[in-house]
Order: sequence, then structure tokens, then C-alpha cells
Amino acid sequence: MGKLIDCFDIQRVKLNQTREDIAELWLRLQNLSSGNFFQSIFLAFRDASRNLYRSSSNTLVACLVSALIFLVLLCATVVYSRAQDKLLGINYNKLSLFFVDSVKEEFNPAVLEVGDVITQISPSFEKRFFTSQDNFKLYYDLMKSDASGLEDVLPASLELKLNLSPAMLKTLLKKLKRLPQIEHIESNLALFERVYEFNSNFVKLGLVSSLIFITVAVVICANIIQISINHFRGELKILRSLGGNFWLIHLPFCFEGMIIGILSGVLACSLALLLLDFASNQIPNWQLYLSGMEATLPELGMTLILSSLTGLIAGVIAVLRA
Repeated sequence: MGKLIDCFDIQRVKLNQTREDIAELWLRLQNLSSGNFFQSIFLAFRDASRNLYRSSSNTLVACLVSALIFLVLLCATVVYSRAQDKLLGINYNKLSLFFVDSVKEEFNPAVLEVGDVITQISPSFEKRFFTSQDNFKLYYDLMKSDASGLEDVLPASLELKLNLSPAMLKTLLKKLKRLPQIEHIESNLALFERVYEFNSNFVKLGLVSSLIFITVAVVICANIIQISINHFRGELKILRSLGGNFWLIHLPFCFEGMIIGILSGVLACSLALLLLDFASNQIPNWQLYLSGMEATLPELGMTLILSSLTGLIAGVIAVLRA
């Protein structure tokens, strides 16, 4: 007899809880219909937080898996961008222009004409002019041997560093070769083409990998939210029968996904900062390969935005599947 009474008590508690949930949902419908939009949004966020708390174990799994995914993406972005900066800083579009013997000074009209040609292709570039005497000194310091007789033999030169694509660099080289004041041109075009091609392929691979990782995060979050929707399926049917708007009724479940995304993004950014700081202290001579090991504020912000959108998309997908 006591067990039967306990069973009735449990059912009465569940029924009261169901009534409370329906009353809260119906209150949100009335608030929105009367123009209390912000109060409805607040109630939806509150309900979403309660739902996540009720299924805390599932929420924790979704947050950890999503945080791990965005941690990998953020760290890979930081390492790749810093390695790219270092690599391109060493090998990016370097040109050496050697002039004929008549060109001696930097402000010679022939040198200024070269600058005008370069500006047509690349408005911004770094340059350094070396006179014949400067090149002689560099040669002597490099070879550490007698270089007498070469004072007037080595030509003046112009060292350039540009930021161009391989196609634009080829166009510039064609124009420079037509100028009579340039006797010889040295460039790293072949090396730069290989670096540029590798960089393009790596970016494509990174985008495909990122899309796969984000898809996994969306699927996991959507399944977690689907469990929450199934738990309230009865209440949702009642509100639908009362004339409630489909998206308004399911708004808390969309917010569930957004909250999971925000939490996972914050966790991923925090772990990334700690991991990158630890790596910079443990990896010797990382400066030889990377220009830095710190995540910038835009990178952290983009990670938070991406994780929030991922969670929101997961919530919308779960609602559409309901």
C-alpha cells in the first residue's frame, strides 16, 4: 500500500512539473503576442538554461567535444598563420636588379623609371639601393679575400621585396626585362611558385578539414538537443494545439544550442591560450619556424562567433527534425 502511495506521489509531482512547464511556455506566448518581445527572449534563455541543467551530463559531453574541436581549429589556425608569416617573410617576392655601368646613384632618372614601373604593378614595396662601392664592400666582407680591381666592376643594384602573386610577379619581370638600364635580374620566382602552390593546397585542405570538424560538432549538439525536445514532446504538442507559433515554442531549444556553442568556445579559447603559452616555453627555437605563438583577439573572437553559430545551427536542425 505504501509503495502504491509513493507511486501516486511521484506521478503527481511529474504532473505538477508538466503543468508548470506548460504554464511558462504559455506565458511566453502571451508575452510575445502582447509585444513583450524582450521578456519572451529572457524566458526562452531561462528555459534553455534549465533544460541544459536537467541534462547536465549530456550538456557536458556536448561542450567538451565541441570545445576540443574548436581548440584544434584555433591552435591550427595560429600555428599555420605564424608559420606562413615566417615562411613568406623569408622567401616572398625578392628581386635583385643589377644596372648597367652608367647607373651610379639612387636618384638617377633610370632608377626612378624602374620605381615607376614597379609602382604600376605593386603600389607598396620595400627597396634598398646599393651603389657599386656598397656591393664591393659586401663582396669583400663575404669572401674575406683580396678584391682589388673590383671597385668599379661590380654594378649598382636595387633590392626589392614585394607582395605579389606569381602571375603578377611574372608580369612585373617581363616589364623590367624590357628596360635598357637593367642588365640582369635575379628572382626567387621558381621557389615562390612552389611555396605559393603548397600554401594554396594547404588552405584548401584546412578548409575541408574545418568543415568536417564543424559538421561533427553540429551533429553532436543537434542530437543532444533532440533528446531535450523528446523530453518535452507532450507539452510542445499541447501548445501547438493551443495555437502557439512553431518557432516561438521551440525557441528555447535553439538557445540551448547557442549556449552550448558559447560555453565550448570560451573553453576552447581558454585552453588554447594555456596550450600555446606552454608550447612556447617547452619547444626550443620555435622562433626559427614561427613568427609568434600567441592567439590574437580577432582569432579568439572569430572562434567564439563560429562556435556560437555552430550551436545555433545545431539547435535549428534539431528543431526542424522534431
